[in-house]
Amino acid sequence: MKLIATPDFGLSDIWHFNYPLKNLLSESLKSGRFPLWTDMVGNGFPITAEGQVGTFSPLNWIIFGLLPMPLAFMAAIAVSFVLLFAGGYLFSRALKLSRSVGILAGLFSSLSGYFIVQMTHLNLLQSFSFIPWAFWLTEKFISTKKRKYILWLGMILAQMILVGYPQTFFNTVIILMAYALVRSFPKVISTISVGTAAVGAVLLSAVQVLPLMEFVSQSDTVAAAANQRFIHPLPIKHLLTLINPFVFGDPSRGTYPVYSENWGMFWENMLYVGIIPIFAIFLLLVFGLFHLYHSGRDLARSGLRLSRMTDGILAVLVISLLLSLGKFTLLSFLFKLPPLSFTRISSRFLAFSNFSLGILGAYCLDKIIKRKKWVSLAFLTLATLHVAQISWTFRNYHLVVDDQSWLKQPSIVNQLPTNARIMSFGQSDRWNKVFLVDGWRGKEREYYQNRDSLDQNSNMIFGVKQLGIYAQQLPRRQEMIQRNMYDNDILGKNIRDVFGVTHIIDARSEEFKIIENKSALPDVRIAKKLIRVRDMNEALGIMNQETFNPRTDVLWESEVMPWADEEVIVINRSYYPGWKMYYNQNDRFGYNIKIYPVNINQQAVIVPKDTAISNLMFKYDPLSYKVGRAISFISLIGWIIAIRYLS
Repeated sequence: MKLIATPDFGLSDIWHFNYPLKNLLSESLKSGRFPLWTDMVGNGFPITAEGQVGTFSPLNWIIFGLLPMPLAFMAAIAVSFVLLFAGGYLFSRALKLSRSVGILAGLFSSLSGYFIVQMTHLNLLQSFSFIPWAFWLTEKFISTKKRKYILWLGMILAQMILVGYPQTFFNTVIILMAYALVRSFPKVISTISVGTAAVGAVLLSAVQVLPLMEFVSQSDTVAAAANQRFIHPLPIKHLLTLINPFVFGDPSRGTYPVYSENWGMFWENMLYVGIIPIFAIFLLLVFGLFHLYHSGRDLARSGLRLSRMTDGILAVLVISLLLSLGKFTLLSFLFKLPPLSFTRISSRFLAFSNFSLGILGAYCLDKIIKRKKWVSLAFLTLATLHVAQISWTFRNYHLVVDDQSWLKQPSIVNQLPTNARIMSFGQSDRWNKVFLVDGWRGKEREYYQNRDSLDQNSNMIFGVKQLGIYAQQLPRRQEMIQRNMYDNDILGKNIRDVFGVTHIIDARSEEFKIIENKSALPDVRIAKKLIRVRDMNEALGIMNQETFNPRTDVLWESEVMPWADEEVIVINRSYYPGWKMYYNQNDRFGYNIKIYPVNINQQAVIVPKDTAISNLMFKYDPLSYKVGRAISFISLIGWIIAIRYLS
């Protein structure tokens, strides 16, 4: 079968992020466990707590738990578009539009340029697929005042968190509250109800929310968001993509401008929904103005008079566009306030712009064609034309490869020992050489060769450990290692030795080079010399000195020191909350041994001298997960009882 492998800036978010994560999820689910932790990247990483793998999503359980990879991956993309279409249809029907118009609305709002180019970001696309369902349930509550719809809205909002992109949840709540306020103005009960549904969603998804909050507490996520909140604003001139998606160039051909702070990425600045819906909106506007001129400002006859329903959709369009503009709008001050202060890419509000444009396009066609002959045939023809036009426009955008060839084990894997831990560098330049200069059309062979770099997180697919990590944010200790491990000076070498990098893959030359690091330390060792440090910053400074000896020196961040009859065992695993170590005494694993941070981001324990490693049991058992699981379970029981009571 065919597999999408479209690149992004410096890498491919499919090949280096979404596919490896979903592959790990698939393997874990099929073996009857959740992938809470992985040793395949960094020196251990809380993959579920980071949030984007979508471990606790029921939708992912079905797709990746039952279907084989890569079929499951492509099925997840297809299901996302089906959900977008179905939600758009249901929402338009809630707006009292006909079935034919509803089908058009579903097609316009789902099969649009923005969602098509976002296929490389599966977790993002999956979270987007619930947006129209959230609007449908909100509209049903506004029009019927039945509280069961608020309960269902909370469940849908929870899926946005669980499926792997929590930011969509915050964005959706903001836009939904604005829609509800305009739709039922001056009453605010609908807006308050949306907020209540949001609280319910957080409780239902607590199994993901609490580990994520713990992850955020261990990282500089908030500070990073503040520094990056405007890295992808929508430049005002990019509103022209409403008419032509490739007006500024086509990255697949290498003609799109190089990324910069004030320019952004092609796939983040897409407003194109197709020719037909935009033409319909333009045509109704022209007709309305014409009739307005000849009817003496009679809005009722002009066709420009909008209902409260369409007022709400227009509000969604305007607000989402303004928020997408980021620093280019007067609303930029809002991004200094929570939850928008956590927004890394403001232009992702374009998902709501595309959705609202699709609904408005169908609404305008209904006004134009209503009560004309052959209505059903006309709508069927327009639907067919839209699918054909969008498909033709983006026919060559995505890089499509043969899955068997693409997923075949790279030859470089056979040159590595089974216990290798690698580090890759220079790979981003190779990817950008094609992406920025030539584009990716017809470059399948070049990208196939670039797989040999095994750069993060593609290494996970082939079972090779990689010290590098590709994630939106890392814990502070891990971030410090990632930032300095590529240095060619003494610090970089010491980090590579301490964290067990056995082989370095150099992708800077035409042919990949494998450099063996014979001084790499084992993953478990006994400390020979403890050097007490105040914190990880002081540890980094000492590690940057030539006097530091990785083979003997251990940088110890505690005032507690071992006694004469004790020793320190160092474990090359990230120091992170949730890890526990138990000591085997009389063939029973007894008390929990305290774990100490050493060497910036490693674990260490104090044990009696000559303790065998087999007498130690390591377990990742985070309290945040157990408490979150309990809250989610209780909330789900309460939700079931409430939904039965209100039905």
